[in-house]
Amino acid sequence: MSGVLVVCAGTNWDGVAGSDRMLATCLSAYTDVLWVDPPTSMVRAGGLPRPKLGTIGPRMHRLTPLVLPMHTRTGVRHTTPALVRAQIRWALRSFGVRPHTVLDCRLGGMLGGWGDGVRGVLYGTDDFVAGAELMGRSRAQVEAEERVAIDRSDLVLAVSPILRDRWSAMGAEVLLLPNGVRTETYDGLDGVTPAADVRLPGPVAGVCGHLSERIDIGLLEAVVDEGLSLLLVGPYDSRWEPERFQALTARDRVQWTGPRPYERMPSYMRHLDVGLTPYTDTAFNRASFPLKTLEYLAAGLPVVSTDLPATRWLSTGLVTLATEPADFAKAARAAAEQARTAEVVATRRAFADEHSWRARAATVATALGLTG
Repeated sequence: MSGVLVVCAGTNWDGVAGSDRMLATCLSAYTDVLWVDPPTSMVRAGGLPRPKLGTIGPRMHRLTPLVLPMHTRTGVRHTTPALVRAQIRWALRSFGVRPHTVLDCRLGGMLGGWGDGVRGVLYGTDDFVAGAELMGRSRAQVEAEERVAIDRSDLVLAVSPILRDRWSAMGAEVLLLPNGVRTETYDGLDGVTPAADVRLPGPVAGVCGHLSERIDIGLLEAVVDEGLSLLLVGPYDSRWEPERFQALTARDRVQWTGPRPYERMPSYMRHLDVGLTPYTDTAFNRASFPLKTLEYLAAGLPVVSTDLPATRWLSTGLVTLATEPADFAKAARAAAEQARTAEVVATRRAFADEHSWRARAATVATALGLTG
């Protein structure tokens, strides 16, 4: 390795495969990548004396840094960036390389201070400030961290036009980089065996991804009231509507599988007749770009979504917009009952391929001067 892209990720490699993992994986076609997990407490890691370092794929390496217990607490938080930086430097020395770019996905204080010629890139997959409360953080604190990250960035990747405009106004050089999709994941979907743990009568509507307060549970209840089965695949945030969620998942035509590996998603998509993106109308969601919408299209499914700026940016009639519960439920039923012809499936997949992670990575590689 002559140089590496250091990706300070917002999610653990073993968790749900999000934007950071998808982009990093595709960028490995252009450069070696060191994936840095969010820091783990030494206590939670079993008191291991050293961070974990290993290889996870062609040109892909992984570091799991260890930090002090209670590292998210105000009194301890300031020690975390220095500890993570030290462990990244240790990993780079182990490989005998230096970084050409450091990409920070989580306002982790990782930008700047890496030496001459090392580019700093902030990857904004969500509105950090609007999401402060979701993360249990002070809005003022996050605003200050965002300002520092912007000032230390050579380039900012913004997932939505709203974020692009805001960060451009703060003086950043911003590249609009909406989320993408790995269309190859769904190649040959019709030959995939449906997941054996799903037992729902058709037609089936589905939500794949994090189940949290970003989702309007009233829309899901309305979909079931309309007579559709509902399949929920993904981790559940226990703080979100605990009583209503328990009541929803107790209904006969509803099944929640819990989290499942990304590699198994095709087997769950095989059960769906329509994919749902039932997001609430919040500042955080308006600045986001849901991964699931393109995932459904890549699987050849019709999609019903609430009216989000990101969906309007896609500018396609392949996604039906609806906001009120009754309208959303009726749209879901109509979409589920559409004939699934080879032609319409091909049209959805072709549209998704225009927004593939390969295409997104090529855009970033060009901006960073990477040639493969």
